[in-house]
Amino acid sequence: MRHDHQGRTVKGGPGACRPSDANSLDAIDRFLLVRPNAPLSPAIGVLAGPGRRPDTIKSMNIYFAASIRGGRRDEDIYRRLIDELRHHGAVQTEQVALPEDEERGMTDREIHGRDMAWLEDADVMVAEVTTPSLGVGYELANAERLGLEILCLFRPSSGRRLSAMVAGSPRMRVVPYETIADAKDAIAAFLTRLDGGK
Repeated sequence: MRHDHQGRTVKGGPGACRPSDANSLDAIDRFLLVRPNAPLSPAIGVLAGPGRRPDTIKSMNIYFAASIRGGRRDEDIYRRLIDELRHHGAVQTEQVALPEDEERGMTDREIHGRDMAWLEDADVMVAEVTTPSLGVGYELANAERLGLEILCLFRPSSGRRLSAMVAGSPRMRVVPYETIADAKDAIAAFLTRLDGGK
């Protein structure tokens, strides 16, 4: 049995001090007392252990997919979409914008294993599908298998035709966009609906 900095009794080990109530600032205060050097997640600003997403306060886990090896001309678009997604939850796949930095030294099997683990832990998937990609198609099929809600963003001005396997899927919401503002509106509407309109 220990006491916090205000003289209150704190029972149990460090795990017992982990706050479970999203509205309990007092619990977070006690958690910081036990783990004063716990890092903060820049995505949603709550406590997180090294190398993993925060488990202190529940946040939406968003899996962002886009063509990596074939869509390098769209890197700036991917980066701006990721910035918008961060306002709604924890983006698991931020490396899509800078894959060379994040994946240097990793084998294809390691990348596959990492990304599939993230996908299985995701609450929702958002995909930029303008540039055709076998990898994105594979991720979409697995997200559909896992029962995730899926938003697909597509730019008609690219001159490409979206695959019927994506456009015709009843499990994928396809939204055309031309500007980042259009995409932000689509993302906000989609994720706000899933979050109960909050």
